[in-house]
Amino acid sequence: MNYGIIRRRIVAIAILLASPFYVFCGLNHICMAGHMQHPPYSIVHHVNDALWVVCFVVAGVLCWKSNIHKRKTTFVLLLLLFLLRIPFGSAGGGSFILELPLLIVVAVLAIRSLCSPGKDFSESSQEEKRAHRRKVAKGWGIAAAVLVAGVSMIWGGVRLWKVFRQAASTGIEVSKLPFSLDITLKPGDAYTFKLPNDKTVAVWCTKNTGIIAAISESDIGFQYGEKPFEDLEREVVQLPGGATTGGEYLSYIRQGSVYDGGAGNPSEYILYVEKYRISLKEKGINNRNLPMTVSVRLATEKEQANPKQEVDYYFGKLSSPDPDVQINAMEELRMLLMLGSMYAEPRWKEIIEAVRPLSLSPNEKVKAKASEELLIMGDVESLMTVMIPEPKGKWRTDDGARSLATYSKHFGKERIYEKVLPFLESKDPELFRFAMAFFSYVDYPPVKPYMQKALKSDRADIRLYAFHALFDFRAERNEMARLVNTMLDDTDNSVLKEALREAGRYNQLIPPEQICKHLKHQDKDIRHMAAYALDCCRNTKVIGPLLESTKDKEATVREQAAVSLGRIGNPKAYPRLIELLEDEDSEVRQSAINGLRWFGNAEAIPKIKALAESDPDENVRKMANRTIRELSRR
Repeated sequence: MNYGIIRRRIVAIAILLASPFYVFCGLNHICMAGHMQHPPYSIVHHVNDALWVVCFVVAGVLCWKSNIHKRKTTFVLLLLLFLLRIPFGSAGGGSFILELPLLIVVAVLAIRSLCSPGKDFSESSQEEKRAHRRKVAKGWGIAAAVLVAGVSMIWGGVRLWKVFRQAASTGIEVSKLPFSLDITLKPGDAYTFKLPNDKTVAVWCTKNTGIIAAISESDIGFQYGEKPFEDLEREVVQLPGGATTGGEYLSYIRQGSVYDGGAGNPSEYILYVEKYRISLKEKGINNRNLPMTVSVRLATEKEQANPKQEVDYYFGKLSSPDPDVQINAMEELRMLLMLGSMYAEPRWKEIIEAVRPLSLSPNEKVKAKASEELLIMGDVESLMTVMIPEPKGKWRTDDGARSLATYSKHFGKERIYEKVLPFLESKDPELFRFAMAFFSYVDYPPVKPYMQKALKSDRADIRLYAFHALFDFRAERNEMARLVNTMLDDTDNSVLKEALREAGRYNQLIPPEQICKHLKHQDKDIRHMAAYALDCCRNTKVIGPLLESTKDKEATVREQAAVSLGRIGNPKAYPRLIELLEDEDSEVRQSAINGLRWFGNAEAIPKIKALAESDPDENVRKMANRTIRELSRR
């Protein structure tokens, strides 16, 4: 038996067998984050990767002692392909341009080796061996030169194309302030605005795809930067707990507020370049062009404060002799914390300590404001003052309890919760109600037995607080479903609405009749919420009741039933959704279109197109056009 022939053929077959699996892996497992960075993956994907890895290992081990063509070259290429894919994750897809030609070379060598063996140089003369090594080195040199030349041409071509596009942008000089100019962006268009300080801000048209196109309801959008077609990069900011997020631009351009108009509506972006404020405001959105207004004015002192410096800026204002300035500074510091400023949040305690001295201010307005802001920012001492031994005045009410619970979630909360817990055993009805309202907004496991007992209270408000508190514990799904199922039998509408609000998360675990029975409730809001709770429920028992709800006298119920049926996608609902396109209420027509969008049946396009062209309601026409675009892509 000739083991050399067997070894050579095993190597060749292993390489050829691995090649399609390697390509499949590249197409399905690689993203910007690397290799298999978005689990879970099905067993098919894991088996695919295991197959090409095993085949590569077998081929690599056997080829070193086989007589295949270019055995050392084959070994090196197999090793390189493996390292590029697994440890380096194909550079987020960037190394595909290298992997594919290498894989083709390896496959060609494998095919040659199946047909004939490579030359054996073990018995060749030294001169022949040296000539062979020179030939191999020359081959590698040529391959490297071709690769470098190819990559250079591609990189150079991309850069040249970018330079050409930048040169073709329209230049506008901002010489007089305030400045305002209406422009219209079309695909490929760019404008470059030169500010009086010689800095430039470019804005250009971009193509929206995927979820961005769906959310904006337009196939085009815009981007901005220092130069046309060059996106700005952000710094990486370390957050408390080890997570990271994107910070300020690594640029002289600083992003300000973004006024999002919502789906299909114009938005406005505010930028700052040193002392200048730039507004990029959309005037309308369609799929052909993007009209917008670009405005420039001098920024105010407050606007010029960099987000990194805002906390220190307002610290300085706290020492102002003007009480109104002090009050405004406290409000701004609190807003920075409440809105989650990445630069303010790590300095939470420092901000509290900076505000505390003002709670002793001789100015009554400043003193009252400081005390209020310390409470809102979660200062433990301030919270203890108003709650212990008992809350008084406005803090003893339900709203007061909810506010104090919200404020207490930041620092020292365990100490506060321990002091409030005994109130649950109080004989004072007001104090007991305060404790129920307080703990319905915080996650504190020791109150669980009290809340389970309170579920049986004869007072609806106490049952509602207990439900809130128990639901916030987020126990195992089956336990949560049982809790919601129990509350769906409550006779009080306020409790029932809260139960239905949460029922949608567990509609696969709750008996469908428990939700469907409320589709016939006397309260129209409860009927609407029941239809919403059945959204995406895959139990076929809900189809009939939902179809009946599309005939409800209340338009809000009909529209929600239409959307829920569309998202469920049962074929029995399709004819009824088509009928609802002619409903007298525009909201119902819009929801019927939305339901058909979720349904995903392109046969509905002609019916929807009629509404897109002639429906008197603008929102219906917008939804119709959006749905037509999405259904046409399927």
